[in-house]
Amino acid sequence: MMRLALLLVALLLIGAQAPVQSPVVAEAGNVKMTEADVAVLLAASNPDLRAKLASDPALLDRVIRAQMVQMLVLQEAQAKQWDTKPNIAFLARQARDSAIASSYLASLATPPADYPSDAEIQTTYDAQKDRLMLPRQFHVAQIFVAVPANAAPAVEADAKRRIATLRQAVAKPHADFAAVAKKESDDKNSAPSGGDLGWMVEDRIRPPVRGAVVGMQTGAISDPLRTGDGWHIVTLLGVKPPAPASLSDVHAQIVQAMRQQRTAALERQVIDDLVKRQPIRLDEIALQKAAKQ
Repeated sequence: MMRLALLLVALLLIGAQAPVQSPVVAEAGNVKMTEADVAVLLAASNPDLRAKLASDPALLDRVIRAQMVQMLVLQEAQAKQWDTKPNIAFLARQARDSAIASSYLASLATPPADYPSDAEIQTTYDAQKDRLMLPRQFHVAQIFVAVPANAAPAVEADAKRRIATLRQAVAKPHADFAAVAKKESDDKNSAPSGGDLGWMVEDRIRPPVRGAVVGMQTGAISDPLRTGDGWHIVTLLGVKPPAPASLSDVHAQIVQAMRQQRTAALERQVIDDLVKRQPIRLDEIALQKAAKQ
């Protein structure tokens, strides 16, 4: 969250420097955000967050809405000269300085693109493979009826009636769950494949659905389940028990962990070298006096 907040601050500062001739993607009153602003946000994000924002329209929407709210609040605060208060000005400088220092440090502590090597990955896997386990997985299909959590009572009642009717339909002898899902499900991603959600790791399944599938027999169909975005009927197509992870299963995670560890080590080295060249000296008496004031 702190990194995201710093990105939003950086984006705001960049956008405030000069008007950008770019199509507007969001606006509220005279506050606008352009395609160029979004490009800055994506470019400034770390690779993982950038990939998530680029592939998840709902997440990008939430981030842009958060940025717009921040800009609206900032506009009102500046109109009341809130930013001229000494403590607020200090916090603003601190956020800016932190963003600059963090990004500069990251630029000095980036591991080589070819790190880790295949041999290093294999060595790490061999040392840890007794502890590397794949969690239990469930192969699930669903029929989904969309309705927001704050829907009007009449809308909620209609959705509840519809999901109950669909539950009755798939419970009939020889009913084809996939055919019903393909025709009736509101989930446009899974409906074409008969509601098939694929294999899902246990702790990645949303709690209401997980609570149902954990105790189900293969082929069983759940009662209607309410989540924040609507009603679900799920059927369990298969279960994989916990099992030792092969190198291919955990390759990406090992690479990520090793690069993070190398980055942390490089950052410590950069900081240690900097402090050796310019030692930090504290006047403890003056410091305590300042704290008491």
